[in-house]
Amino acid sequence: MNGSYSFHISSRQHAIKNKKQLVSFYKHILRLYQEKKGTYDKDKIIELIDYVKVFNKSFSNELLEYNNKQKRDDRKIDDYFKHVESSDKDIAVEIIIQISDKYYWDENPDKRKFMEDVYREQIKDLQEMFPNLIITNAMLHLDEASPHIHILGIPKATDYKRG
Repeated sequence: MNGSYSFHISSRQHAIKNKKQLVSFYKHILRLYQEKKGTYDKDKIIELIDYVKVFNKSFSNELLEYNNKQKRDDRKIDDYFKHVESSDKDIAVEIIIQISDKYYWDENPDKRKFMEDVYREQIKDLQEMFPNLIITNAMLHLDEASPHIHILGIPKATDYKRG
């Protein structure tokens, strides 16, 4: 096997700061732009984790605790996603992992079928290494020259007085 391993994390101008950028991320990883061209093959895009379910659960306890401390209703937060989005902070980070290169996959196309299990293990490893990164979505792309995974995560900090 060729010894390449690629790991990219979004930051600065590539960070996901609002719903518009999040929608753009999903259009790319779900290949929705290809639907119009008629080249979309949903069998080659595999969603490994559902973003919406994880995001909603991730901050429910903290939000409830915060809202219970508020004496005035106008200080309570109804939608934490909208609250964070309006603060211009990163609401998510994208990680892209690719194992090996195009030449390896050209020579070994039969090994693509094992990549779903390989990348599921990569997700578990990431969760162990970075417990404060809440992985909300993982999408395996088998439709390009080299199989790769797009991971969306929420960086979660603790012990802040103001949320």
